[in-house]
Amino acid sequence: MKNKYFFILLYTFFFIHSSVSGNEITFESEEIEIIDNGNRIISSKGIANSTDHELTIKADNFDYNKTDSILIASKNATASLVGKNIVINANKFIYNKVLSKLSAIGNVEVYDSANNISLISDKMLYHINLNKVTSDSFSQIKDELGNSFISESFIYTLNDYLIKFDNLKFTDVEKNITQINKAYVNTKSKKIIGKDVLVSFNNKSFNNDNEPRLKGNSIVSNGNDSLITKGVFTTCKRNDDCP
Repeated sequence: MKNKYFFILLYTFFFIHSSVSGNEITFESEEIEIIDNGNRIISSKGIANSTDHELTIKADNFDYNKTDSILIASKNATASLVGKNIVINANKFIYNKVLSKLSAIGNVEVYDSANNISLISDKMLYHINLNKVTSDSFSQIKDELGNSFISESFIYTLNDYLIKFDNLKFTDVEKNITQINKAYVNTKSKKIIGKDVLVSFNNKSFNNDNEPRLKGNSIVSNGNDSLITKGVFTTCKRNDDCP
């Protein structure tokens, strides 16, 4: 059964008055199809709103399973949450309303406007109630200063501005590369704390034959100054004599 335009008001009215069942999602679309005895909604090129989480998703395709409270949005998909200061773009979203989770899949980019950083990955999970973004995929984070953070996985708790990285590769604007086994970055203060660190400096102040680097047990950096404990520094090239 397909209906255009006039069905929007009818469908919105139905969901507003079904808040007891927890299925309070409304659609704004030119075309909506109801199947499976009213338990599944198919919509195209429109907007889906979840009042429970103040979540808005724009996409070309929507598939909502009312029984499971799971919404799949795909193609040109963008998600935003009121008061969260983040916008998420992805090829596809899977929104589980019961678990309060939004999975973003394919060409994912999360923009945090409060701290002016972008998180880029192939897959991310946004825990709505916890205001936390996580990823177990290869990811890159860029800040407004031009710094780049590349990691195998991360956990970003937006409420305390803290990102936890595993196997972080940090490249600053001067092209110095810092590798840290476990690292914490505060997106507000720009402070970095980590352990098992290797810094590979650019060789602007050295000869072309030099490969200056510093290895240490831990690092604390505020963006301007860095303290590395139990550090060993060398300028020689990496080889058997100078590992």
